[in-house]
Amino acid sequence: MNNLFLRLFKYRPRDGRVPQEDFFTEALAGILHASLPLRVGFVNWLIAPHQVSYVHIATQRVLSDSGRVDLWIEARSDRDKVRHVIAMENKISAPVDDVQLRCYESQLRREFTFSTRTLVCVTRHERPTFETSLCKPAVAFKPIRWHEVADWLRSWLSQQPSGLSELAVHLVRELLLLMEEWRMAIHLTANDLAATTRHRTSVERHLLQLLDEVYAECVLPDGQGNWSYSQRYLTYTSPWVTNNLEAKAEFGFDFERDDADWSVPQTGLPSAYFAVVGTEGTDLTNSLKDLDWAPAPEGWPDKYLRAKQLGSLNVTGTSLHPIYLEFFRAAREELWRALGI
Repeated sequence: MNNLFLRLFKYRPRDGRVPQEDFFTEALAGILHASLPLRVGFVNWLIAPHQVSYVHIATQRVLSDSGRVDLWIEARSDRDKVRHVIAMENKISAPVDDVQLRCYESQLRREFTFSTRTLVCVTRHERPTFETSLCKPAVAFKPIRWHEVADWLRSWLSQQPSGLSELAVHLVRELLLLMEEWRMAIHLTANDLAATTRHRTSVERHLLQLLDEVYAECVLPDGQGNWSYSQRYLTYTSPWVTNNLEAKAEFGFDFERDDADWSVPQTGLPSAYFAVVGTEGTDLTNSLKDLDWAPAPEGWPDKYLRAKQLGSLNVTGTSLHPIYLEFFRAAREELWRALGI
């Protein structure tokens, strides 16, 4: 199925799932399919100094018992007939899974017809800790960031001759716009850093003050212990909320989520959220049946059972403090009522 639009249609949103990573993988594969020079340049960039002249790309390639790898690339050099294989795992919001990468590495070793084997993991910010084993044949591991992919695409556009396919050029430009919209191509400038340094302490202090106001109202039954606060994530997490339910409450700000269903992309403001957190296997169906909260966003750990978020903001004034405060208070009252606290 080489038609880009048919491939993208497979990943249309469903209840409780916005398949952002799968969608983007198909979009990237679609622009690569549109131009042989682009495919060749992309592979030469990934596995330099090998110079390839033929490239075949497949998405969602099933690797026996190892699962599905996002992008499977086979390449060949006509000069020396050397063959290369690249397994590319794409992460946008979901965390890196070392067990998954280890399975892919094992599968690449079984591809005996290839001279070189490369495992690529593309992330937004996270730096993978994965290291390949010393087993033979060797598998090279290459961690890269999405902004590096965007940089390479811009460089490719600027260096191409005028006779290049207009369709390929247009698709690359559209993909770059998508990456910018999804904050996958962000560059940190000196001005950005200076502004952040000046205002970070002040902003964190104001946000913490807001959270403290809500925290002061989060009274739990005696003997339930103390709340924990994460300065890194600007969140508060309760102890177990009752003696017979393995559930906690968590509220704070999410600065990284940029799914269409979660953030406020028009303003770039953080998402305020209140969530129910449990342990593996926790079933609060009866307790939460009257709580009209959504499943946690895709990519969040399974311990997040239900979440309520501030989905949109109508920024008409200079102060967001009362808007966030009203949201947190209302969410707390809903959860406390549902849990009988």
